[in-house]
Amino acid sequence: MKPLYINGTPGCRVILDDPALRITTPDRADQLFPLSRISRVVCQGNVEWSTRALLACADMGIQLLFLRKNGEIRARWLGQSGERQKLTQRLVDLLSRADGLALYTNWLLSMEKLAARTFARQTGLTDWRERVIPPLLTEVKSRGYRPN
Repeated sequence: MKPLYINGTPGCRVILDDPALRITTPDRADQLFPLSRISRVVCQGNVEWSTRALLACADMGIQLLFLRKNGEIRARWLGQSGERQKLTQRLVDLLSRADGLALYTNWLLSMEKLAARTFARQTGLTDWRERVIPPLLTEVKSRGYRPN
């Protein structure tokens, strides 16, 4: 399965020609893309979609992204989640990559930072980055407590 990129022009249209998407553009031959081979569709520019084509993508679990001219996401169409979209399968896919563990570690660290920032904001801690919280054992020893 591969992503389908559509660089739209005036008159570009996507319709369902079951079991494929048919892309028609003026002055070009029609193109057919089987739904079973599409992982997601990324559209930039002027692309008209038929309702049947949108719903067929949704039924197949194909995500559609509509981008602005500068590349920012304008809209997202999420379909029914398939087997490839389940969390466990996505994690297996990530960790099977050569750099998967590094990517997962980077994601985990960013989620920990996000949780800390969110907690600090919700509790009103404005200087939370400057505060050093000593480990519990160090704090206990500094107060003079000696275990028996």
